[in-house]
Amino acid sequence: MRKYLLFSLLLSNLAWSQAIKLEKSISTGFVISSSKVNTFLLRTNQYGTVPFESGTAFVTGNIFKNYDSLYSIKTKKLKKFDYGFGLEPHINLGKVNQALLVQAYGKVRFGAFELYAGRRKEVMGLMDTTATMGSYIWSGNALPLPKVEISFQNYVPILGNGLVSIKGNFAHGWFGSTDSVKTFYLHQKSIYTKIGKPNWKINLQMGLNHQVQWGGYPKKPYIDPISNNLITDYGNDFNSLFLATTSVRLAKKGNGEIGGNGTFNDDRNRKGNHLGSVD
Repeated sequence: MRKYLLFSLLLSNLAWSQAIKLEKSISTGFVISSSKVNTFLLRTNQYGTVPFESGTAFVTGNIFKNYDSLYSIKTKKLKKFDYGFGLEPHINLGKVNQALLVQAYGKVRFGAFELYAGRRKEVMGLMDTTATMGSYIWSGNALPLPKVEISFQNYVPILGNGLVSIKGNFAHGWFGSTDSVKTFYLHQKSIYTKIGKPNWKINLQMGLNHQVQWGGYPKKPYIDPISNNLITDYGNDFNSLFLATTSVRLAKKGNGEIGGNGTFNDDRNRKGNHLGSVD
């Protein structure tokens, strides 16, 4: 097993004021491996901040305003309205020189609902967050995707005075561009149910999530070899968004007829690349 050395110096402070409570920190360090590349476990759950090449110094800054977790003295409940934001720039220097914006977001909470826009570190699905590499469907091994999302971030009781609770999200995100596809999108939604009251020793949780890569443009227009259609885009209008969101099959039932002017795979199946997990 190749050896590696990770050294980090953390400098942090909490800034308090009567109006806004901010959490601020600065960390600096370096990553050195006996190999020319950093090991996979060293890069796991680092959200794309640790490069492949060994021998890199880094500086990371953080400034966050989280929701106020204090209860109102009058109502004995959390404030119905609150807001927060986060900013995390990261700089790598050495074998790799990078300036990354790992997190940059704003969020608003009204009751159980949250609306947020930007990019932030997230967990999707049910898993052990302390002793695993992340969930099956949503890892922390790359920079977070920028999204606009409305959600229940925490379980909300719906039946039996807390016996049955639900949480979920509905989001639109941007992948950006790759070597073959330009400006394509993410559709994401989830729904999870918990059976059991908060003070019970056993709770049952179950749910599913749905992730769709859709839209965008090929780097170069081409003719699909099966449908013979000229492909200049993969559908970027509201109709394509509706089809990606609902997972409606495009081929007519039973006869396998091609349903549109897209690629053979999209027209015979569903708009976009549909992934997900049942937890």
